[in-house]
Amino acid sequence: MAEPFSLRSGAEVILKFDHNKLKFTCLKECTSCCHDHKIPLSPYDIQSLCKQLGLKTDAFIEKYTYFSQDTEFQNTLSCNLKLSGPCTLLNDDGLCSVYDSRPFLCRSYPVGVVFGKEKNSYYLHEKTCPGLGCGKKMNIGDYYRASVSEEHEAYHRKWMVFRDVLAKLEIPQTEAYQKRFINICYNFDGPVVDSYIERFGLQGMERLDAVYKIASLVLKKGA
Repeated sequence: MAEPFSLRSGAEVILKFDHNKLKFTCLKECTSCCHDHKIPLSPYDIQSLCKQLGLKTDAFIEKYTYFSQDTEFQNTLSCNLKLSGPCTLLNDDGLCSVYDSRPFLCRSYPVGVVFGKEKNSYYLHEKTCPGLGCGKKMNIGDYYRASVSEEHEAYHRKWMVFRDVLAKLEIPQTEAYQKRFINICYNFDGPVVDSYIERFGLQGMERLDAVYKIASLVLKKGA
C-alpha cells in the first residue's frame, strides 16, 4: 500500500514498493531530466565518470561540476554536475555521452529510492518526467534493479549513510574542513588521499574503498 513520506528536502512524496506498478518509457527527444536539475555525485559516480572520460578527478571536477552546501545534510558540501541549462555531458545530438557511466540519480530516474534496512521504498518524479504514463507497465523494483547495479547501489547506499552520520555530528563547516572534505571524498586521485593511504596502511585496498575508510577516520573528527 502506498504511503506518504517526507524527503530530506521537505518535499512530500507517496512511497511505493517493489511490487507497485510503473508505466514508463524514456523519450529520446525529451531530455527534460538533463536540464536544470541538481545531480549530487557520490565518489563512485565520480570514479566511473572519470574512467569513461579519461580524466583525473581534479580535471573532471573543474570542467563538469560545482560545489554547494547541502541543507539536507547540515550544509556539508555536495559535488554536483553542471546542469544550469543542458547537462554539459550531452552530445551534439542531445544524448548522454557517458550513458554507460551515468550517475546513480540518472540511472534510477524517474524513480527515487529510499533505502531501508531490509528493503527499499520508491517514489516517482511525476512533475518532471513526461515519459511517465507511457509504455508498458512493470514492477517498480524490477525497473530499479535493471537500471542500477548491485555494486553501484552498495556504494551509493554507503555514501548516503556516511553523509547522514556526518550531518548528525553537526561539524562546523570551516574553510579548512571543506577543503579536506573535497580532497578526500571528491578529488581522491590527488596527493591528500595518497598520504592518508600511506599513513593508515591502506595500500592493499581498492582506491574507492580506501576513500570511504579515510573519510570515516578523518572527517568525523571535524576541523
